[in-house]
Amino acid sequence: MSEEKKKHPGGRPTKYKVEYNTTEYLQGYFDHCEEEKELVSLCGLAVYIGVCEDTLQEWKKIHPEFSVSLNKIKQVSKNMLCNKGLNGTYNSTIAKLILSANHGLRERTDITTNDESISISLPKKLADI
Repeated sequence: MSEEKKKHPGGRPTKYKVEYNTTEYLQGYFDHCEEEKELVSLCGLAVYIGVCEDTLQEWKKIHPEFSVSLNKIKQVSKNMLCNKGLNGTYNSTIAKLILSANHGLRERTDITTNDESISISLPKKLADI
């Protein structure tokens, strides 16, 4: 053998494309979600591309520029949930649940009063108003 054969690294070839990082590609995904009345999400992007969600996370590690695209997806998703949850387009309870689970937004609970009521004393002049 005069020609040395390159060893195949194994596994399936990647489906990653540089175009996934472009504004045009993301806008195409956003338009698709709007047409289909779907929430923009990482899971939705994975379905749109035709890969598993774990694959997106792997691509993020291998292609740092791809993490910018994933962050944009998260940002748009959070914005959609907040706005459409407030204006009634989305069920507010479900929007709140998703914001809590996927975006780290939580209701705060006061644990300093142990659920006891706090009495507030107003100065004499304000109390007479």
